[in-house]
Amino acid sequence: MILLATSDFETGKFKIADAGSNTSKAAVTTAITRFEKTYILKLFGKVLGEAIITYIQASNPTPDANFDKVIASFFEQNDNFICGNKVYESRGLKEFLQAAIYYEYLLDTATTNTQAGQGEINAEVLTKTINTQIRQAEKIFNEYLETIEAIQWWCSDNSTDYPDFAGETFIVRQSAIF
Repeated sequence: MILLATSDFETGKFKIADAGSNTSKAAVTTAITRFEKTYILKLFGKVLGEAIITYIQASNPTPDANFDKVIASFFEQNDNFICGNKVYESRGLKEFLQAAIYYEYLLDTATTNTQAGQGEINAEVLTKTINTQIRQAEKIFNEYLETIEAIQWWCSDNSTDYPDFAGETFIVRQSAIF
């Protein structure tokens, strides 16, 4: 695990019902292991993404203002009158990864994720439960498109500091289910 731990899904906005149980911890750990690196590489591109991962995982890294900038939350303004002024907000790399893993976890889970805990999906309510779960996952992920945009704009606008930036374009997540 790079930035995330199972405990990041036990409380707050990204709370996964019963995330403290051994079964849920294993499932959350699997989702983190499966998707965390992938999302970092997609966000920054392979070369810059791997450099950021190495920086994060180093035990005593030499501080790097460029890496710290895109890892932390920030507000920055584009004062380009040709393209229009815009204030960019990044909630930080960790929070984006939480949203992405939460999204992937809810899509992959085959149980009902409720405040009371997880339970098997009843065939009679299967469609409604899955639709609600997928919509919740999409809503959470889509809230972080601004963070993605802010981080990628910063890297692109400061290309001399991030010459290896080659991030993918992320799109709104919206399924055709209903």
